Amino acid sequence: MCIRDSASPALPTGSRKVIPDLPVPLDRLAALEADLRLRVGLLRAGRLDWRNGEAVLALHGGRLLADPLAIDGAGGRIALRVAAEGTASPPSLDVSAHAPSVDLAALLPALGLPGGVSGMLDAETALSARGRTLREMAAGLNGSLGLALADGRVDISLLDAVAGDLRRLLLPNAPRNGSEAVRCLALRLQARDGVASAQAMLLETDIASVLGSGSVDLGQERLDLRLLPRARLGGIGLAIPVVVDGALAQPRLRADPQGAASAGAAILKELSNRRNDPGGTLGQTLNQALGQILGEGDSEADCAAQLRIARGGREGPVPAPAAPENRQGGVGDLLRGLLRR
Repeated sequence: MCIRDSASPALPTGSRKVIPDLPVPLDRLAALEADLRLRVGLLRAGRLDWRNGEAVLALHGGRLLADPLAIDGAGGRIALRVAAEGTASPPSLDVSAHAPSVDLAALLPALGLPGGVSGMLDAETALSARGRTLREMAAGLNGSLGLALADGRVDISLLDAVAGDLRRLLLPNAPRNGSEAVRCLALRLQARDGVASAQAMLLETDIASVLGSGSVDLGQERLDLRLLPRARLGGIGLAIPVVVDGALAQPRLRADPQGAASAGAAILKELSNRRNDPGGTLGQTLNQALGQILGEGDSEADCAAQLRIARGGREGPVPAPAAPENRQGGVGDLLRGLLRR
């Protein structure tokens, strides 16, 4: 089996960056004083109706606190807290947000972002950074980001744009048009000093899944990810471990030298070690997940466990039971992807 690199060699030092070096002028807060309380009954913006808005803002001596910032819309309530110290050296910024039920099909077009995704997203973040530019802040970022979605849909064109190399490798004859069911999306990143490490990383559709671990160094803009894509067609499961590394601006995709079972075990161990897991939630699913990697069993517990981690330990929606597979030619598609025919 041979998996070719999807990109040329890594960029040399001084190459282009992905994170822009834009100024974040928090020091200008020192010149302002404000106390603001605002309530909004109905706000129509971006083709959406936003209701029950509330904002409380205080700015004194270069210190800003906006708490709460909250409004109902796009399927649920979105709440934020923002704190900044413009007189600190360097200035600091803390942002936390929670949106437990966001209707992506309504929100993305309203924000002027590409659509093609539907489902209810549970998102939460608590991030802090210091610096005078966006790049400086990214290099010292601390905190967490969690995204969880069950039973959504995604346009195949968007899926190809995000993960086209993996999809074409596993399923070279898969449809190129229409949409695909997303059984679950679970992602939780924990950042420390600019290095964001995965505590949960799983994308599962009706015909394939990708389990992952690793980290992204935002300061150096380097990737160090291990992915285990697995196709599920015609009752056959086959996993192909890959490594994604290199620069953010030019990532490389290559075969993981470990086999599927050992790569899968290493990924799950790394995910478990990188989170506080007093109840052993992830460890309890290890054997079942390895069975999935090798094409045995279903993925209910794996989705449920990863979604729980992505939500920071909270319970929430899990995927409906998978429909029976009734596809033809699955093995042939897999072999053609593996052999690059």
